[in-house]
Amino acid sequence: MSDPIDDLLAQIQSSDATTHSPTQPKQHSPMPSQPPAGSPHAPNSIDDLLAEMDGRTTPRTVPPAPVPPTLPQKATSAVPPVAPPRRDAAIDNLLSDMKSTYQEQDRAEALQQQQQRQEEQRRQEILKRQKQAALAKQAEAWLKTLDAKSGEGAWFEEFAAKYSSRVEAAIEYLGLN
Repeated sequence: MSDPIDDLLAQIQSSDATTHSPTQPKQHSPMPSQPPAGSPHAPNSIDDLLAEMDGRTTPRTVPPAPVPPTLPQKATSAVPPVAPPRRDAAIDNLLSDMKSTYQEQDRAEALQQQQQRQEEQRRQEILKRQKQAALAKQAEAWLKTLDAKSGEGAWFEEFAAKYSSRVEAAIEYLGLN
């Protein structure tokens, strides 16, 4: 029994010899004809060739044509939204506690800031009163030294008539404010 591969090789060599010699008539080889490469029936592997030599056929699989990528299309039917997964109750409690803690801290900070503003207003009011008292003291000291019979004294009495008190007029006249 001869090896099928040796037989095939011999057939190919004899076929090559006849195709390369223009003077010899073309001889048909006993080998089955093969379809052109690239056709769906063209042998793709050595197994296909061997199967054809033995007279048996194997089913050939033709690779599917490549499918061009497509963009995702918007669904035309209304699909209800999927609810987010439910968080664990312990996480919910923890988040609630943290939120409460931060809200309490924010309220405490706001209250503290309000108290600081009120304190600052009181302090400013006290400083203003102290300054007014010091100005009034200086004005009273000047009024004690002012001679009412002098020209300046007479002029000041006319000037002071426009004010609610002589001390207020003296503060204004002296430019103490």
